[in-house]
Amino acid sequence: MHNKAWFFGDSFTFGDGCRVGYEYYEKYPTLRENIWTDLISEKLNLEQVNKGIPGNSNGYILKQLIENLINFKSGDYIFLSDTLPIRVLYPNKETKTVEPLTTDILLGFNDTENFDLDKKVSVNKFLSNKEEKKTAVEYIYQSVVGKETSWSNFYNEQFSSIQNFLLSKGVAVYTWSYKLWAWNSMSPGPPKYESIGKATRGKIDDGHWSWNGHKDFYTDFVKRIEKKDYTFKFPLI
Repeated sequence: MHNKAWFFGDSFTFGDGCRVGYEYYEKYPTLRENIWTDLISEKLNLEQVNKGIPGNSNGYILKQLIENLINFKSGDYIFLSDTLPIRVLYPNKETKTVEPLTTDILLGFNDTENFDLDKKVSVNKFLSNKEEKKTAVEYIYQSVVGKETSWSNFYNEQFSSIQNFLLSKGVAVYTWSYKLWAWNSMSPGPPKYESIGKATRGKIDDGHWSWNGHKDFYTDFVKRIEKKDYTFKFPLI
C-alpha cells in the first residue's frame, strides 16, 4: 500500500499563478519550476494529493479533513494550513451545496450602496441580487471583521484536535498558517517569500508566491520535517 502526501489549504497550497492558464505561468516559461507541494512530495517519495482550493475557508478545510479521515493511512503525511478567518461558508445557488464564499472580494468596500458586485461572477453564484449582497457584507462586518482572532482560535482548536488524533495513528500532520503570506494585523511582518508581483517587477499584480517563493518555502519546511516539528509557530524554522 503506497503512502501519500496530503495537502489542505487555500490558493497558496493549490499553487495559484504557477499553474497552466495563469498569466505568470504562460508569460514566463523560462522561470517555471515545481511548486512547494510537488517538491515536498518528491522529497518524501510519496504520491501527492493536493486538496488546496483558491479562496478556501477554514470551515471548508475542516470539512475536507473530516471527509478524508477514512482515507488517511499510517505513514501518510498531511500538510495543513488555515486561511483568512474573514472567509465564510455560504450556499451556492447553482450547485445547491455549501461552499467557501471568497469574502476578500466583498471586504474593503464599506460603501455597499455604490460598490458594483454585478461583475463578480464568483460572488454572483452565491449572492444573486444587490440586497442580498449588501446583507452579506453587513453580516461579515458585524460578525467576522474585528473578531478574526476568535474565529482563528475556534478553527485552529479543531485542527489541533484532528492533528493529535492522526499523530496517534501514525500519520505525520504538519500545520502552517496563512500568516506567512498575509500582511495584516494578525501577521508579524511583511511576507517572507517572493510574490509573483515582485518576481515580475510589478508587471503582474499577484501576491501569490512565485516559483522562487515556493522553493524557499519548501526549503524552510523541510527543516521542520527533519526535526519532526509538527505544529506551526513563528518563525517557521
